[in-house]
Amino acid sequence: MAIYVTIRHPGDNDDFGFDKSIFRMDSLGNNVVQIASGLSGMPLHMFYNEPDGNIYWYSNGKINRVDYTGNDLDYDIAPNVDPAYGFVIDNANNKMFTIRDGGRLHKSDMDGSNDSIIWAPGGIAGPMVIDISEGYIFTLYQHGGQIWRCNLDGSGPVKIVDYGVGNSQILDMSNDLGGKKLYWTDTKSEVIRRCNYDGSNIETIISSQGDNIAYIDINQRNNKIYWTEAGSIRGIFRCNLNGGGIQLIYTPPHDYHAFYISANTVDIIRVPVVRTNQSSGQSIVIRKNISVKPNSPGVVANKTINIISSINMKILNIKAVAKNLDITDFNGNNGHVNLSVEACNQVDRSPSPPQIKNWNLLFNPVDVSDTAVDNHGFSIPEDGEHQLNQIYVNIPNGGGLRIILTACVDDDYIGDGSVVDFDVIIDAVPMKLSDIVDV
Repeated sequence: MAIYVTIRHPGDNDDFGFDKSIFRMDSLGNNVVQIASGLSGMPLHMFYNEPDGNIYWYSNGKINRVDYTGNDLDYDIAPNVDPAYGFVIDNANNKMFTIRDGGRLHKSDMDGSNDSIIWAPGGIAGPMVIDISEGYIFTLYQHGGQIWRCNLDGSGPVKIVDYGVGNSQILDMSNDLGGKKLYWTDTKSEVIRRCNYDGSNIETIISSQGDNIAYIDINQRNNKIYWTEAGSIRGIFRCNLNGGGIQLIYTPPHDYHAFYISANTVDIIRVPVVRTNQSSGQSIVIRKNISVKPNSPGVVANKTINIISSINMKILNIKAVAKNLDITDFNGNNGHVNLSVEACNQVDRSPSPPQIKNWNLLFNPVDVSDTAVDNHGFSIPEDGEHQLNQIYVNIPNGGGLRIILTACVDDDYIGDGSVVDFDVIIDAVPMKLSDIVDV
């Protein structure tokens, strides 16, 4: 698993070019890589958005993004919403929520079109937190002294936490989607607190390990809290959701400090220990499960799994096996199930010329909605349609793969959802002996 962080100098001296960069590291603070540098401004309120594999942030009032490998940099993706002072994304409906001048909450398409004001109390500010499954957005009010909650359409605003003006300074928030709890950093009291979504059971779970407690995020997969501190002990810390097991996992170089952090994660491929003098015959098996549950005709359910390779490897075969799929729910009018595998533009597909687009299709989208129930296994290379350009595919250290599953039940479907569940198995070998390491 990986986390993303921006690192900055507290003054004006940025001798090492860190202030306008994004770094990736593993969940223990190791294997630090600068994936984007020379950005147009300091990345603020950065977060990794797993469904589309992009990192989003805003700077100079503009919303920007880059993919999780550091490619496909796109400045000012939604110029209609400039300047924005906080934003979150509703992946299920491809919408973006922004806080704009006057403390108003806006809702728009991802490119900023179809923009509308859905809540205009005045005084609300970023950051924001979203829980799509519950239909809630959380935001700050009264200069960080209050937390408010509203529905995704802006209705039902309610104040859930109120410390009063000047008694608290809430700087950043995150949420535990499984436990339905909200977490925040309070820079005035130098603590991390949490509560239920309705504001009940407020408790202090962490006190600053030094001073200047700052930004927070929760890794939804390993159930860890990650936060940054910029005082006498500079660095990134992590702990359990109840505040136990505190660890300092990363200390920035020189007199810099960690700033914004995104602990939402992509998968890092790890190679098992291999005791051999030849790597070519040692297969690495990468098995990822991917599933969706479309629940109504005309509504496409989608899921993307992103993978970053920590070694140089050669893919030999990709196979997909359906564990749960009732094709009778998908083989009628407007029903479909599509599965594809793509590689980022760092992937070497020679001797064919490199493709210009940022993502190269490795595994053609396969519609299995009309396939027999007992024949949902398919793999590449197997024929001309699904082969890897007649060659094997080399994935370099830091190269990315993504598995994409989309499904929509047909027009005749009646029910509460039909599960589509695949195992995707990737067979590969290390490219050189030095990549066979203990983990």
